[in-house]
Amino acid sequence: MRKADTVNEMRLNMKLKSARGEPETAGGPSLSLHEEPSEADLEAKCAAELAQQQKRRREMEDQQLEKLCQDKGAQANAAA
Repeated sequence: MRKADTVNEMRLNMKLKSARGEPETAGGPSLSLHEEPSEADLEAKCAAELAQQQKRRREMEDQQLEKLCQDKGAQANAAA
């Protein structure tokens, strides 16, 4: 216990230095190769995302314009 900073560190050192080692299930993530999307698929996905962004931008601009029109109408009614 003198060299270990904490009890948990001592337990970890005991586990790491044991003859049994790590269980097979704790070996870490397994790696596998996946097919990369084709260039045409990437371009189509990019185009769809860009169209969605433009649509959302137009919706936000329409909402801002509508709010400005409402504010001007309210100011005109208050002035009258």
